[in-house]
Amino acid sequence: MSVASATSESAGRTALIETAQRLFADRGVDGASLRELARASGHRNTNAVQYHFGNREVLLAAVLERHEREVADLRHAMLDKLDGRSGANLFNLAEALVRPLASQLETEIGCQYLRISAELFLHDPARYSEAVGPVDSGLVRWQQECLKLMPEITQPLHRRFSASSLCYHELGRRAADTRGRSQDLFVANLVDLVFGVLKAEISNETARLLRARDGG
Repeated sequence: MSVASATSESAGRTALIETAQRLFADRGVDGASLRELARASGHRNTNAVQYHFGNREVLLAAVLERHEREVADLRHAMLDKLDGRSGANLFNLAEALVRPLASQLETEIGCQYLRISAELFLHDPARYSEAVGPVDSGLVRWQQECLKLMPEITQPLHRRFSASSLCYHELGRRAADTRGRSQDLFVANLVDLVFGVLKAEISNETARLLRARDGG
């Protein structure tokens, strides 16, 4: 392949990724046909998505990849600082979940990413996992760190998933309408909310029902 052809190939892929990100955020990940994506990105070949990516799912993964890597770098850096630190606590882990994702609120394309990832995480977690599979966002490591600090009795209640769902929901909602507002208060409050989910005590009734379910 000549240099000119390689450059044209790369430009064609980039145009599809940028167009798909915008349309996926505005209409949902299945809201535009592959032909429409091709036309909207300036391709004359209406099968451009299949040519460059093969199918919608590979294109979706390409849309998320750049942002997932940025989130991963920030989250791993935060977790590295906590690793082995005697004073590490669930509030620190709430920050390590929220703040790397919230950094994407700073740009329009970051907000598009948050809207897409919120849709997937909340409505089709398996599809989200498949789309970001090649990229380590640090989420598994974060979950493992939570297990070290959360009471064992809360593990059957899937509170780590509940905390993550709250985080994605609120960030997706905020990303749809930032209106130029400062994000500091919003992010600080979201950290508090996630922390509240992670540290919430088990009521006597919940404990009773857990024991009954498990035959205790």
